[in-house]
Amino acid sequence: MHPIMWRLSTLTLSLAVAACASPGPTPPAEPPSQPPVAADADGWLESDAVIVLENQALEGHLRGALKALVTGEDVALQAIELDFAGPAIGLEASAALTGEDGQRDEVRLEGEITLSYSGAGLSWHPRIGRVTSQAEEAAFDAEGWRQRINDLLVRRIVVPRDNRLGFRLDPPGEITFSTGLRGQAQAERRFALTGAYTVAASRVRANEEQTVIVLDLEFVDGVSHCAADFSISRSAFAGRIVNREPRDIESHLPEDAPEWHFFTEVSGARRDLTLVHYWFADGRAVGITELPVEPSARWRTWSTLPITPRTARHVEVFTADRDSGCIVDVGHIQVAPTEGRPGAAGLAAFETITHGFPASLEQPAIGLAEVSSAFLAEAVDASLGQTRFALRFEAVDVPQRTLAGSLDSPDGAEFNCEWRDCSLRTECHADFARCERRQDTRDCSTCLFRNPLNNRCMSERADEECEERRARANARYQAAWETCMAREESAREACERQGQEALESCTRKGEAYLAACESNREILGARSAPLATIRGQARADGGLTLSYFGLHIVGNLARLKGQLAVEPDLAVEGRLQFEPESGLGELGQCIANWSAPFQTRIDRGLPARRLTGAVRSGDGALQVAFPAMTVPLNMGRSPLEALLSSRPELYSACSLGLSPSRLGRKLSGNDSYFLRGVLPLDLQPGSVRIGLPELSAQMSGHSFAAVAEMEQGLLRYILRG
Repeated sequence: MHPIMWRLSTLTLSLAVAACASPGPTPPAEPPSQPPVAADADGWLESDAVIVLENQALEGHLRGALKALVTGEDVALQAIELDFAGPAIGLEASAALTGEDGQRDEVRLEGEITLSYSGAGLSWHPRIGRVTSQAEEAAFDAEGWRQRINDLLVRRIVVPRDNRLGFRLDPPGEITFSTGLRGQAQAERRFALTGAYTVAASRVRANEEQTVIVLDLEFVDGVSHCAADFSISRSAFAGRIVNREPRDIESHLPEDAPEWHFFTEVSGARRDLTLVHYWFADGRAVGITELPVEPSARWRTWSTLPITPRTARHVEVFTADRDSGCIVDVGHIQVAPTEGRPGAAGLAAFETITHGFPASLEQPAIGLAEVSSAFLAEAVDASLGQTRFALRFEAVDVPQRTLAGSLDSPDGAEFNCEWRDCSLRTECHADFARCERRQDTRDCSTCLFRNPLNNRCMSERADEECEERRARANARYQAAWETCMAREESAREACERQGQEALESCTRKGEAYLAACESNREILGARSAPLATIRGQARADGGLTLSYFGLHIVGNLARLKGQLAVEPDLAVEGRLQFEPESGLGELGQCIANWSAPFQTRIDRGLPARRLTGAVRSGDGALQVAFPAMTVPLNMGRSPLEALLSSRPELYSACSLGLSPSRLGRKLSGNDSYFLRGVLPLDLQPGSVRIGLPELSAQMSGHSFAAVAEMEQGLLRYILRG
C-alpha cells in the first residue's frame, strides 16, 4: 500500500457543466505534474488484501451468465469451456452466428475472462481475441465478428453491471461509544465513519481449484458507500460522447487512446444536486470534476480522464453526491489486458506477494477474503482522523449526598488582624458653576422725537410698566441664584458631615474588629480542637458533555489511545449547618449564624484525560474497553465561599482575620474536598465499538454474506454455500 491515505479535500476542483443542455464534455482537470506509474511485478508495494474464489462455483456462475446474457438472435453460445490457469481465465466456446443477410455460421470463439477489483467489488470482463469459422469460408469476416461480439459483451454484461460478483471490501463504517455515570444507565451514541477503498494494483492467479486475487489498496477519506435519493441507471467509459450518448464503449482502455470519458446517467433526481467524479489512477487521486444535475427523470453527464491511459494500469471513478458524500456508483477499467500465461518467475513472484495470507478454502465455502490487520489499522486511523466525538448528557442528576466535615482552628500566625484604611476617600465640593445668574436687560425707554439729520433720539420717555416687569424678573432671577448657591453650600456641608460620620463609624468598627480579632487570636491560638462541625446535604444536576478525540490505533490493532474531555454545565445546591464546639463564646454563636443554603455552578472544563485500552475483536467489530475513572469537577465557588459571600455581614461580624478562601483551607474530614469546591464525578467503564461491515457476494442467482472475524492477525470473511 502506498504510504499516503488520500484525502479528497486536498485536490483541486474543476467544475463541469456537461449535462442534458450541454453541447459537449467539460475540459478535464489538470493532470499531476508527475503522473503516477502503476506497480509492476518488481515494483509491487504492499499486499493489503486477498480474495479467494472456489473455481467450481465461479465456473458455474460464469457459464450461466454468458449463456443467459449473450445468447440472442445473432449470437448463440452452444458450448463454453473455461481454463483456470494463470492471471486470466481462458475462454473457448462454440457459437452459431447469424449475419444481417441471414447467413448462419458455426464458429469457434477464443478469448479470456479477466477478474478485476475496484471500489465496487469484484467484476469479470470477457473478451474475445479470435473468431474462427468452422467452414473456413473466405468471405467470413472474422475481425468484424470479433469486434461485434466484444461490443455485445460490453453492452449486455459490462454496462448494465451484470458482471459484478460483490466481494466489496469496506472500511469500518461506524463507531459506537457507550459510557455514563456510575449509578445511572449508560448512554450510547453512534457516529458514522467515512472512507472507501480504491485499488493501487492487483494480481490474479488461478489454478484448477482456486482463483486468488491479491490487492494493494488505498484508503480514501471523505466519501462512503451509502444510499442516495436518486439512482445511477447507466455508467460507462467511452472514447467519445456523441449527442450526449457514450460511443466506443470498451471493457479495457487502449494505451494509445487520445481521450477517454466517464459517462453517467442519473434517474429520479428530485432536487438540484451536484455529482462529483473522483478520478483515480492506480490508487492515486488524479482529478475531481463537479457535475451539476437538475431535477429530472433522466440526466446525462460526463467528465474526462485527466491523464493519458498509458501512465496507469487501473483507472477508477467514484461518483458521489457532493452534499452527502455518498458514493452512488463506481466505474473501473483496466488500461491493458493481461495476456499470455505465467512462467515460473511469474508464479514465484505471486507467491512472494501473497506471503502472510494463509488463505485457503474449506468446503462448502464458495469464497473468502482476508485483509491484513496492518492495513486495517491504518484505515481505522485515517477514518478517525481529527474527529471529535461528543456525547451530550442533558439530564445529569447527581444523587443527593450527605456532607460531614470539620472547620479546624487557625493558628495565631494565620490571623491577619487588619482593618481597612478609614481615610476619607470622597472630596466634597460645592458646584457653584451650576448656579446660573440671569438678568433681564430689556430696554424700557420710548423715543419722543429724532434729529432728522442723523436719526438720533433727541427726547426720550421711560415706560413705567416695562420697568416694573423688568424689576420683577430680575428679583426672581436673584432669588433663584441665591437659593442655588445656598443649596450647593448645604450639599457640601452635608457631604463633609457624612464623611466625618463614616470615618468615625469605620474607626469604631475597626477598633471593635481589631479588638475582637486579637481576642479570637488569643482564644484560638492555644486551641487544638476544631471550631465547628459541618453537616449538610448537596446535589447537582444539569448537562454534561464527554468528548473523545485524538483517537488512534497503536501497533497492529493492539491498542486504541485517545483523550477524553469533560465539559460540565451543572448547578450545585444544598445547605450547610455549622455546629460550633464549646468554649467559643460569642464566636461560637457567630459561626452558628452561618448556617444557610448555598448555590454554585460547575461550568469549567478540565484538562483532557488520556485513555488507552486493548483492542479485541468479536461479534463483527473491534471492541475497546476503557477503565472506570473519577473525574474531579471544580466549582466556580466552593460551597463555603458561596455561602459566606452571599452573607458577607455575618462573616465579617465574626472577626476571624481570614478571607473565606483561606478559611476553606481549614476544612477537614471525608467531605472536605467537596466543601472546598471539588465534585468527584464517577464515570462508568466506557467502551468503543468499531463496526466491521459484512461482506456479500452474488453468484448464480444466489446471495451470500459473511461476518468479519479476526484470525491470525487478519480480518477474514468466509462465504459459505
